[in-house]
Amino acid sequence: MLSRIASIDQIEMDKAFARANEGDIALVGLCSHDYRDLDPEVDFVRGLIAKSQEKYPDVKFKYCDGVTAFRLALGLDAENGEPLELSLTLNRNPANDVPNLEITTIKGKVFGPQPFLAIETCSRKFIHDNLDFSSEGNRWHYAFHADTLPLADVRRIGVGACDKYGNTNVTVVEV
Repeated sequence: MLSRIASIDQIEMDKAFARANEGDIALVGLCSHDYRDLDPEVDFVRGLIAKSQEKYPDVKFKYCDGVTAFRLALGLDAENGEPLELSLTLNRNPANDVPNLEITTIKGKVFGPQPFLAIETCSRKFIHDNLDFSSEGNRWHYAFHADTLPLADVRRIGVGACDKYGNTNVTVVEV
């Protein structure tokens, strides 16, 4: 809010209110750092809103979290979709293959091309990597090759994803 870079100001708040006044959807997102006292920053933003309200008295607005704001702006109802549920299967010793991870969507649909994969090694390093896609579109794979990342070097595997409604699923497998 009152940061050194890209701080919200009256011009930007007025733009949002003007847009809403024309009947368009306007979403104002704010952030700050948690090490400072946020009371003065919140008061500052409330002052910006109050001045914009004076200029655009017919505009109604709502305070809400980011997920709710995007659902409202996009006209999405979280109740219409099945909550996202993923299944992780770690195949430690498959016949005729290297150890691998299979990720399957059980309920809902992953937003974007693939879930996020994070791997913690035994030496506590964290690795992100892309997954192999399947033709079904709801299943992904990851192989643990001896010459790249052997399963014996892996401590934990985490997979996270969101659906288009903002529902999240995070699953962790202890290796």
